[in-house]
Amino acid sequence: MTAPFLWKKVAGFSPLDRELARVIGEGDPVLEATVARLSEALRTGHSCLPLAALAAQTLFDEASAPVFQFPGHAELADKLRGSAAVSLVDAINPEPREFRPVVFDGTRLYLRRYFDQELGIARSIARLARAGALAVSPELEERLSSYFLPSSGRSDRQKDAVARSLRLRVSLITGGPGTGKTTTVVKVLALAIERALESGRELQIGLLAPTGKASERLLQATRGAAERLDLSNEVRARLPQESKTIHRALGVIPGVKTRFRHTQQDPLPFDLLVVDEASMIDLPLMNRLMDAIRPDAQLLLLGDADQLASVDAGSVLSELALAADSLGDQDSFSFGISRLTESYRFSGASEIMELATGFRLGQREPIEGALKGSGGQVVLFEASELRVPRQSPEFRRWLEARVRESLEVGDVEEALAKLNQFQVLCALRSGPWGAQGVNDWVRSLAQGILRTRVEGVNYPGRRIMVVENEPRVGLYNGDVGVLWSSARGVLEAHFPGEAGRKRTFSLAELPAHEDAFAVTIHKSQGSEYDEVAFVVPPDAASALLTRELLYTGVTRARSRVKLLASLPVLFEAASRRVERYSGLADKIVQSSRSSSSTP
Repeated sequence: MTAPFLWKKVAGFSPLDRELARVIGEGDPVLEATVARLSEALRTGHSCLPLAALAAQTLFDEASAPVFQFPGHAELADKLRGSAAVSLVDAINPEPREFRPVVFDGTRLYLRRYFDQELGIARSIARLARAGALAVSPELEERLSSYFLPSSGRSDRQKDAVARSLRLRVSLITGGPGTGKTTTVVKVLALAIERALESGRELQIGLLAPTGKASERLLQATRGAAERLDLSNEVRARLPQESKTIHRALGVIPGVKTRFRHTQQDPLPFDLLVVDEASMIDLPLMNRLMDAIRPDAQLLLLGDADQLASVDAGSVLSELALAADSLGDQDSFSFGISRLTESYRFSGASEIMELATGFRLGQREPIEGALKGSGGQVVLFEASELRVPRQSPEFRRWLEARVRESLEVGDVEEALAKLNQFQVLCALRSGPWGAQGVNDWVRSLAQGILRTRVEGVNYPGRRIMVVENEPRVGLYNGDVGVLWSSARGVLEAHFPGEAGRKRTFSLAELPAHEDAFAVTIHKSQGSEYDEVAFVVPPDAASALLTRELLYTGVTRARSRVKLLASLPVLFEAASRRVERYSGLADKIVQSSRSSSSTP
């Protein structure tokens, strides 16, 4: 039996979903259920909800009994158009005329702030792109060609990416691990510096990434790529010498974490802005970043569109790529994408690359081939019969050895070096198969190895990850460090700094943080390790297990992967794709048409 008033018995709605429905729904059961479903969608990473995902759909209670059915498409659309809580927009009038909590564009439903964020990003891209393509002199083209001599062995895709990114105002470079994104970017930077010098200007370049670890890696990779290139001293001296997190660059206002110093009224100072790990950037942060870029600046976004999308709402990189594909190269709208596909990190026979390819494409044969390989790069610890990870003798031996390595190093510098050598990655956050459960296990192992009682959560050698931004001390979400005893026997927190120097803090100075011997896949994005142990729960039905999650986890490894998993679960997860509802790509395309028609 279904009836309008029974929507409140639907399973899966959170207290927030129900409260929003009550406040916005005007006492109308259909509108209330619509708002509840919209709120639920936003909680799970979507930025909107297509009307087609609601119309005529049946909702169920905890016992899987049908309790509510939405009306058909036309009737539901009419009800939304007649609601005082809903603003209506279309291609002619893309901005809501009045402030109402819900926005309906004829095909998608939004909460107002998510609609505004998508529209803000689209308009910011249009603002940059309508400035027109940048000129490339014959001398600069000749210099570009010199980076790609036939003997270099680099593909034409990299050369095309450099040429396109040098010219375009907004450019995307996407590709998997080791495809040369950073090398390509350094060539773009070198040529952009030469172009500025030709006109007697100094180019202000910014390097940004979503997390501290990703920012650090971007700077190191940029320096490494620059060392391999034949650059003049004049150009080399002008390459950026620091990289920042997006939050740090925007200038977090202390005590007001959602506001930043740099906005359209006080933009960032950069002529050319490079942003790495763009797949990690959620909709609100991308909107803030785009709003703070000067209208005459150039933006270059790097990322792997096959990785997990951001934790919070949006799939920004994928939507930008979709928009770029739809628009193609246009003289009037300087926005485009380059895809790098050939990996130089792994050899053609790499088991890790074969496994990553199988996960990315959802194909069983490459997955099986990697697991059967003789190179030892990929090892499966079979978990089909396990209730908890501790029941795996192979994984237990591996983990005990790595914990011992971390605790028995000679000094804090060696302990910091271990941070990039191995890492446990988990598909889940909580429970025995999650990062928290593994970290609890690590703490008990540490107690036995140290032969002392571990008081509370702190002990020498404990790995920690900062989970909130604290600009006053210079620590940001995602920064990873280690606790170590000082000469006075006092525990201190140490984090990697620039040029191999460490940064030291008292425990009282630390912002909120958590154990980091094991971290979730989401938390690992932007990082790389020599060896990765990937803990996958034996629950094939878990919606969290997707090909994007598996691909992201495996591609964190440079040399070795240990999988604590069930093979059937891996196959099932690789067949499941993440789909996020969004209207960002459509808004970018629409903004391009609006800008191109502007006199």
